[in-house]
Amino acid sequence: EGDLSTEELKKQLHQVYISQKQKSELSSGQKGLWMLHKLNPDSTAYHLPICFTVHKKMDVQILRRAFSYLVEQYPIVKVIMEEDNGVPYQVISSDWKLFLEEVTIEEASKEQLLTKIKDKAKEPFDLNKGPLMKVYVYQEKEKSTVMILVHHIIFDGTSIEIFLDSFLRFYYKLEQKEQVSIEK
Repeated sequence: EGDLSTEELKKQLHQVYISQKQKSELSSGQKGLWMLHKLNPDSTAYHLPICFTVHKKMDVQILRRAFSYLVEQYPIVKVIMEEDNGVPYQVISSDWKLFLEEVTIEEASKEQLLTKIKDKAKEPFDLNKGPLMKVYVYQEKEKSTVMILVHHIIFDGTSIEIFLDSFLRFYYKLEQKEQVSIEK
């Protein structure tokens, strides 16, 4: 009585872990994107690249902190897709980490930079492992180009303006050493 084998304990702990995850049903649009991804996991048709250039070198540490605040405000960014008996659902990843890749480039033409950005935008997402948002920062001598690559399953086009506005507000406030507040 009260004795569990290691295997039984693992099973029970796994059930507790599963029950503690906040899983949510996918919307009908998300279900469609999930199915399309299952049929063609290497497709980049539903990647949303958001690019902008700042005519100064951005501080990557401030950039990371700004994204931390952004993710706290919009936790959908931490979502991954899981499947239970063929039924997809979304869950916030417990081990989510910001994917931020900084690339220092010497003077590059617009075409060379665009080629680098397009190549990164073609890299497939793994909806089950994530992350479903990746950030690339191309640092030149006196300017930075940022690409935020998001999978459409967690983000729609109408969210871009709100998302960017929040990010730029966080970055600016952090750069100015001002207080940052999260809107929930």
